[in-house]
Amino acid sequence: FRAYQRDKGAYNRIYARMIEDGFSRDRIKNAMESRMKKAQGVDTVSELDQRFLPPERQSGYDDAMEALTGTKLWKSADERSRGAASDAIFDLFAGNSAGEKIREKIDGGSSVGLSESEYMLYLLARSMYDEPTESGKYGSYTNQEIEDAIRAVPGLSKAERGYLWLAQGKNEKSNPWG
Repeated sequence: FRAYQRDKGAYNRIYARMIEDGFSRDRIKNAMESRMKKAQGVDTVSELDQRFLPPERQSGYDDAMEALTGTKLWKSADERSRGAASDAIFDLFAGNSAGEKIREKIDGGSSVGLSESEYMLYLLARSMYDEPTESGKYGSYTNQEIEDAIRAVPGLSKAERGYLWLAQGKNEKSNPWG
């Protein structure tokens, strides 16, 4: 854990050696998360400033976050929207079930030219335009919220916009770009 905090190169070597010596990835992850929680004084993994990823996935996460945080859309987003987008990027690189669904959408969009970073910008914009339901819950997207989110992502082609509409589960007949 100290190497993780101070020297990424040393950490990567230690991690690789632990894997070679038979430590499971889950065992390493659980031990690292325990130490991270203690160091940050929190009780749950969800409260961590940055969650644990193995070295081979950390650099992809770092690159994706750097690309997203450098955008005007990120700078105009509120904390809730930024958190939702960074959670989605974490899911993507953690390879969990939510990340697998995101990967499927990204892979599906590649046929129309949609990039991973454009899809992540869309997820940020979707969160930004998401209004709470009467019970205060987020995540139920109206056609207007989806349309506004798609329009907020700069540089998308008509085909990419149309794909995002359909990938959100909206129908072809109501697709503004179809």
